[in-house]
Amino acid sequence: MLGGVALLLKGLVLWSLAGHPLLEPRGQLDTAYYVEAARQMASGAWAGGDRTFFVSPLYLYFLAAVFTLTNGSLLMARVLQVVLGAAAVALVAATARRWGGPLAAWVAGALCLLTGTITFNEILLVQGALDPFLGAAGLYLLTRAWQAGHRSALWAAGFALGAHVLNRPNMLAWAGAAVALTAWPVWRRKTIGPRGLSAAALVVLGVATAVAPVTLRNYVVAGEFALVSSHGGLNFYIGNNPEADGTYHAVEGITPSITGQDRDARRVVSRALGREVTDAEVSRHFYVRALAWWRDRPGDALALFGRKLAYVVNEAELTLNNAFRYYQREVRTPLAGLLVGPWLLVPLAGLGLVWGHHAVRQRAPGHEAAWWALVASIPIGIVSVAVFFVAGRYRLPLLVGWAVSGGVGVAGLAARASSGRHAVSWLAPVLVVVTLGAVASWPWGLDEGVHAERETWAVHLVEQGHLDEASAHVEKAAAAHPEPARLYLRVGRALQARGEWARALGMLDRAADAAPEQVAIALARGETLVALGRHEDALEALRVAGESVVRPDAAAALRARALLSLGRLDEAALVVARFTAVKDATSPRLGEMAEAAIAASRPADAVRFLRELAAREPSNVDIVERFGVAQSLAGDDGAAAGTLEAGVARWPDRTSLHLNLAIVYAKQGRLDEARTAAERALALDPGYERARALMRAIK
Repeated sequence: MLGGVALLLKGLVLWSLAGHPLLEPRGQLDTAYYVEAARQMASGAWAGGDRTFFVSPLYLYFLAAVFTLTNGSLLMARVLQVVLGAAAVALVAATARRWGGPLAAWVAGALCLLTGTITFNEILLVQGALDPFLGAAGLYLLTRAWQAGHRSALWAAGFALGAHVLNRPNMLAWAGAAVALTAWPVWRRKTIGPRGLSAAALVVLGVATAVAPVTLRNYVVAGEFALVSSHGGLNFYIGNNPEADGTYHAVEGITPSITGQDRDARRVVSRALGREVTDAEVSRHFYVRALAWWRDRPGDALALFGRKLAYVVNEAELTLNNAFRYYQREVRTPLAGLLVGPWLLVPLAGLGLVWGHHAVRQRAPGHEAAWWALVASIPIGIVSVAVFFVAGRYRLPLLVGWAVSGGVGVAGLAARASSGRHAVSWLAPVLVVVTLGAVASWPWGLDEGVHAERETWAVHLVEQGHLDEASAHVEKAAAAHPEPARLYLRVGRALQARGEWARALGMLDRAADAAPEQVAIALARGETLVALGRHEDALEALRVAGESVVRPDAAAALRARALLSLGRLDEAALVVARFTAVKDATSPRLGEMAEAAIAASRPADAVRFLRELAAREPSNVDIVERFGVAQSLAGDDGAAAGTLEAGVARWPDRTSLHLNLAIVYAKQGRLDEARTAAERALALDPGYERARALMRAIK
């Protein structure tokens, strides 16, 4: 029955949020990474590429299988996830029933069903969508294995744990503990048929059956050993470094998204070590850096670890990409009624730890020690998250375990009450519930992502052209925003992208009023003022941005454009000459710097910029042609001829390439070749007046 109710309720949440634009896979969101990688697999690349898996692969294969069967339907993937979520509720109830009876089953199932963050993550296209089901299946099968002791049950429990490791590698800690506890001599003789190590070996076999194919695949395609994926080292470093605070923070030089991490981490480590590195070496590099910090600053490291332990069990829902609290409180969905969270789960789980054995004694006599072994998953799971960094979806497997423990704890309390014990015996459970409730509800002031989601909604409104609605939303969001400058900046940039320069300037002016010294704001204002033709004002804004900004390429390009527009050619030339951050500049900014260099009569600098651009984008005909022309303007006609000849060979239908090659030939005195190149340009475009003018000049 609980499973049916769960399916209905989760289906309603899916129906209410399935079309929400902010939940669609787009841009740099994790959802976009998973969907794109799964589509590539579904198109035939089932091996998942020729590198070690960067992220744990089970969810990728899950999505790829759904896409193959449903012609790429995102909705059907979400529907199947909701079905698995309903099954997780049923499994939680069934697990609690085996330990504590009907009352435990109803309480545990209801706790799992009413935990809103579980249902919310089950409708997202991220790996956490499978965690509630995998966690519930692992607990249920381990319960059966430890209570029944059948060989098949032991193997199945191990396989379920191994499958969960493929989706959440830190679950390896619990899988290892489950193996050790299966062989625990204090209780195994009474509860498990196969003796000792033979029982544990069956669990190990199950884990290996699930994990080994991925480990073997990593070795075959990449030639290096990686149990599941190579993402662990970077995640460990994010949570353990001098700037870490226990939550997610970007690492310098690495874009804060899965796509960016996959792309940038290898580049950053290669640059640090001075050589090309493998994915396994990247992960090892970050592990070594984090452990070195632990060695050098053990006091700080332990204090941070303690804070992370508190965050894991806290009510605050630390978000990655999509903020659960925003959709629970500000979007009309059934999530508003799913109010259970760590504030209730943690104290009730504690009740299961200290009083659950009373229910087990009635429901499953002789298995009290096995119950203690099962609830050992609670502290192990908490530690396995805290050693990295804390995020709401990383603790999803813990929530189902807390629900089971809570249900059995309530049943144990009821069993204890029915025994007619003195009122003093209630002191212990009351203290446990109150203490853990206070810990779980402690107001750490953590950012749950609501303000960022409001910003994203404002940007979405701008992107859709609802500019007045976006302005009204910004007014409302800014009133409660702790950093309104960030809101104004994001919306201002979105308005820039639509060419709404006047509106953008209004937003950016407000951002500058709120944070007058912030470089990113000054830079965005400078770009807007240049676009509006207010070049003197732009130079003043760029002066605030300074010389050594996060994006020196943008500052230099904008400053050069403003100076050129004001006719201050010498100053523009100086900006161009001083610009050295060529390797770190974005391609569009390099193109702007090249144009500024030509306008400022600095063709040699244009060559410097365009050489880098051509190396990055060798298939871009515009860049190759501009590179050749710049070489000629810089006086290197030999190199220019070579560049343009290669371009003509590759793009023979490009009229301007033939003309520019003809001009270079003419400058070199190669008049017959110049005439031939000009004739080819005219053959492609008989009305090409510049080619005709060149022909006349040659004659």
